[in-house]
Amino acid sequence: MNFLVDFPRWLLLALILYAPWAYGSIPSPWRDGLIFGCYGILFLWITTLMVRRRINYLNLYGLFWVILILAQGLWMVYNAKFIYDNDYNQFTPFNPPYPTLPGSIDQVVSQFNILQLGSFLGIAMMACEISQNPIWRNRIMLTLCLSGFSIIFLGLAQHLMGFLLLYPQRINVWPFATYYYHGNAGAYMNLVLPLIIGKLLLAFRNPERHIEHSLWICIAAISVAGPFINASKGATPITLLILFVWGIWQIKRQLFHLSQAKSLLTLISLGLILFVACSFLIYLIGPQVAIDRWTNALSSSGQFARGRLLTAEICLHMAPKAGAWGFGPDTFHIAFPFFTNEYGSKVFGFWRYAHMDYLQTLVEWGWVGAITWGMFFFGGIFRITWNYFKRYEHYSSKDRTLILSLLLALLGMMIHMCYDFPFQIPSIQFYTLLMLGMAYGSSRWADAE
Repeated sequence: MNFLVDFPRWLLLALILYAPWAYGSIPSPWRDGLIFGCYGILFLWITTLMVRRRINYLNLYGLFWVILILAQGLWMVYNAKFIYDNDYNQFTPFNPPYPTLPGSIDQVVSQFNILQLGSFLGIAMMACEISQNPIWRNRIMLTLCLSGFSIIFLGLAQHLMGFLLLYPQRINVWPFATYYYHGNAGAYMNLVLPLIIGKLLLAFRNPERHIEHSLWICIAAISVAGPFINASKGATPITLLILFVWGIWQIKRQLFHLSQAKSLLTLISLGLILFVACSFLIYLIGPQVAIDRWTNALSSSGQFARGRLLTAEICLHMAPKAGAWGFGPDTFHIAFPFFTNEYGSKVFGFWRYAHMDYLQTLVEWGWVGAITWGMFFFGGIFRITWNYFKRYEHYSSKDRTLILSLLLALLGMMIHMCYDFPFQIPSIQFYTLLMLGMAYGSSRWADAE
């Protein structure tokens, strides 16, 4: 029975490692592997629930919004108006069951997107349930840390060797590790970095484990150096914010316990070691690409942001046409070119994403779907924030650290979604929804303890 219960959980850990290493799960075959891997794990998980005839805990608030999101998406697929022909750039009329009701402008892309979302949202609910077990939530945290570290280590090695590991033929977009676009890599690093810092601080709670201390100092130093080497301008401020919050939290914790003066000295020493180690790594590898991008951005008087601001303006013009239900999941790239004619050469090239996830959600899901997504996403952030401040004394020290790690990761993602498209990338979306599931599950961690 124990093996049957734990088997899908071990598979989930394997999938956490797989998602970013499979080129971010962006290419079609790797993305399909992630999606159908999720469905296989969900099938095994549900089977174990039926065998045990019980479920530890599912947050009904989160489950309610998950059902509404999937219901709208499935309806838009079922009542689709068209199938878009990419070869001829035209819409082939579809025969919807209810022509007067809303439907997607492309059944094929929306159908696949809902298939992906269904698998990831299911994993979020699974994470909510299995995180009630303190052993398994710590295993999930450790797996997320090791997966993030491995990707960052590969990215730094890639920079040190001159981009020779993965993308030798197209180096002008500054790829990082398995992510072709540096902005996605930056968002991924910001997602796992709070967990790595939290794990480092937990390691120093036990003063006798010197080997573990040295190991996590190395992991943290490499992980912090990653966003400063990467070319993403948006990731660096979030990294600084994460480090600042962790530092303030830890100093406050130590000062609150006045008898722990020795621990405070250890914390200051740890901060200095991290600073020196990160500085040395950045100097050794060379942050020239990142420095050049910041220099160009600051000297161009906002020129670098005009393209995205113009796209945001177009999205706001698209929103009334999208209506309450939107054009359909994952249809932004289809609808966008039909709204750019009046802008002429100001908007050029192919825009797969809006570079602002909130506006893309508004266009694809309408204001009804945007509200539903907002209630689910921000509801998870609110729930874990409420739990942390209102039930602080009821949590163990380890769980407090994990909760703050998840909160910082989700807040970083919330900020990054304002000026980029991390939530459109399968591996990042998978990680974000997994953490949201754990955030909803945190309501019962204190009771379990």
